[in-house]
Amino acid sequence: MGGDKAQTLVAGQPLIAHVANAVGPLANPLLLVGGTTDLVDLVDLVDPPGQVLVEWVPDEHPGHGPLGGVLTALHATSATHADFVATVACDLVHLDTGLLAQLLGAARATNADVSVPLVEGHRQWHLAVWNRQSTATLERAFERGVRSIYRAGLELRETVLVPSGPAFVDLDTPDDVAAFERLT
Repeated sequence: MGGDKAQTLVAGQPLIAHVANAVGPLANPLLLVGGTTDLVDLVDLVDPPGQVLVEWVPDEHPGHGPLGGVLTALHATSATHADFVATVACDLVHLDTGLLAQLLGAARATNADVSVPLVEGHRQWHLAVWNRQSTATLERAFERGVRSIYRAGLELRETVLVPSGPAFVDLDTPDDVAAFERLT
């Protein structure tokens, strides 16, 4: 994107604001993990269900890939005693909140290490619900040099859900942003 992806403007709002508004109804606290600057001021929840705490958590492993971000989220939520932690990439605009709720329900029902959507035959690791019990396995993978969520996920018991209909739009390049804005 040529800069901090979370701050990229899409339809007049930073990407992170789109995602936070989709996740906000299901999360309290809502943690913004990673980046080099506090992004809380970029998030203005449109319809928060009560008082949602939004806070920024610096990445414990900056520059070491997405698995470091997942571990940061799991470590940051240890004080909340949450059994399950959802992680959502900052570039998933039009995230289906229902899908996130289904992933959480599946994770709780199966007590799997991770619950992840399957789209067109591929696991979408940038949207997942992690059982806190998976933290030690993920830490060991990270210590061995694994940085990919996919590769670390191979060691976990998983629940896979196939969403009905489009679950999200993933914006990876400026061309993706331009195409998305033409459609909205």
